[in-house]
Amino acid sequence: MLNDIRGRPVEDCKPPFHALSRDYFAREAHQHFATEAAAFFLLMMTTVLPLFNGANAVVELIRSTGGAF
Repeated sequence: MLNDIRGRPVEDCKPPFHALSRDYFAREAHQHFATEAAAFFLLMMTTVLPLFNGANAVVELIRSTGGAF
């Protein structure tokens, strides 16, 4: 049943994953860095501003109750 299967050495297979990732980072990653950094900054700003507003609301609540918590 397995007599007609032809194997080949591992060296003949595709390059290892680390070689693929090294090639990607060497050639393509730097081209998109500025765009991705700007998108990340915008995402963080849209997350941070509501958190600051929420913290401000909690501080105002504590002040209005006289710190009765």
